[in-house]
Amino acid sequence: GRESSRDEQGACALLGTQLQKLLGEHPVTRREVQGNESEAFMELFPHGVTYQEGGVASAFKATRPRAGGSPEQKLYQVKGKKNIRASERDLAWSSFNTGDCFILDLGQ
Repeated sequence: GRESSRDEQGACALLGTQLQKLLGEHPVTRREVQGNESEAFMELFPHGVTYQEGGVASAFKATRPRAGGSPEQKLYQVKGKKNIRASERDLAWSSFNTGDCFILDLGQ
């Protein structure tokens, strides 16, 4: 995604190539830019795409999950008519506007 680290981008490319080789296919990599995805990419997701915040400490090395407490609340901004995208936003009044639709996930 837009905020992924070089480490995460490299791991994505490496793991994608390994998967294609495992499946007996010739590796082909296509770059998609978050927010400007191609029509062909969006057709793979007929119900739209949801972008979530977060990542991993290291994309090349497994890390331990953090201990959970109360359910995490998230705010999503939904845009688009044909190609629907839901992007996670800061849970703050300043994230809202009058032109978009928003979903509040209470984590329950």
